[in-house]
Formats: sequence, structure tokens, C-alpha cells
Amino acid sequence: MHHFKVLTPCILIYSIHKLMTKRFVILLGRP
Repeated sequence: MHHFKVLTPCILIYSIHKLMTKRFVILLGRP
């Protein structure tokens, strides 16, 4: 259970980072 508690924030940060990167790429891709 301890591992899950430590892993959850990492997954959350990773998914948010991926989402932000996707948004950033879309913004950069616009002329």
C-alpha cells in the first residue's frame, strides 16, 4: 500500500505534464 501512495502523485504529475506538453505543442504549431 505504501508503494501505491508514493506512486500516485508521480502518475498524476506525469499525466498533467503530458497534457501540458500536448497543449504547448498545439499552441506552437499554430501560425
